[in-house]
Amino acid sequence: LATNTTGTLAVANGGTGLSSGFINGTTNVGKIGQIVQDVKSSSQTINSGSYALLTSLDVDITPVATSSKILIIISIPTFTIAGTDNEGLDFSLYRNGSAEYKFGGNFGYKSDGAAHNDGISFTRIHEPSSTSQQTYAVYCKRNGNSNGDICTNSTQATITAMEILA
Repeated sequence: LATNTTGTLAVANGGTGLSSGFINGTTNVGKIGQIVQDVKSSSQTINSGSYALLTSLDVDITPVATSSKILIIISIPTFTIAGTDNEGLDFSLYRNGSAEYKFGGNFGYKSDGAAHNDGISFTRIHEPSSTSQQTYAVYCKRNGNSNGDICTNSTQATITAMEILA
């Protein structure tokens, strides 16, 4: 390609012609339509063997098209498990009140008998095929008899939902 080239450039063999944000006649492919986020900054004790909502780790997003995908990003940088062997926390992503995907089984498991800190991050792409509001939430339960504490040491946990336009 020469410097100061103007006008239309030829398409290489096997390529497709792209212009003004169009890919094969479609605009907005792969663009972010919207982003919503919730931040958890207060500690929460997990003291049940049943899944419970992690307060302030839920988001509502309404896709603009049925072909949109939703990228979910979850970050829980610190949680603490009491000092008992063979116990941890289980995490699950819920959508519209129902379990969608278990993303952590027995996290924080240690066999040293001491209290310890751990963290978890997770991403998932969901295709709701709907323009109805979607609610994504993080649920957690203890795995054993020891309690867990989320957002210890003044950390913040986040859940982010991004609509990716098709």
